[in-house]
Amino acid sequence: GVQLNRMCGSGQQAINFASAGVLAGDYEVAIGCGVEMMGTEQMGSDSDLFNKEPTEFKKTFPYKLIHQGVSAELMAEKYGVKRPECDAYAAQSHEKAAAAIA
Repeated sequence: GVQLNRMCGSGQQAINFASAGVLAGDYEVAIGCGVEMMGTEQMGSDSDLFNKEPTEFKKTFPYKLIHQGVSAELMAEKYGVKRPECDAYAAQSHEKAAAAIA
């Protein structure tokens, strides 16, 4: 088992770990999932969010850290991805998931 904290991306990272293990031949079957318990802890309690002094990481990290939503908008603009394309891709993904479950 693995315990990880990628905030909103924890479930996705767990699935990435599981699928990589299957692809590598380490597992025949793997389960990857995530559970968020944000209501039980103060936001940022596992980080230096409330520390007024910059950490070594913040001093040396070469990029500005921004919210995932802003990141998505910037990447869409950079790579020319339009909202209708994203919506169509998401709908197709849900259709495939529904067919797989049925």
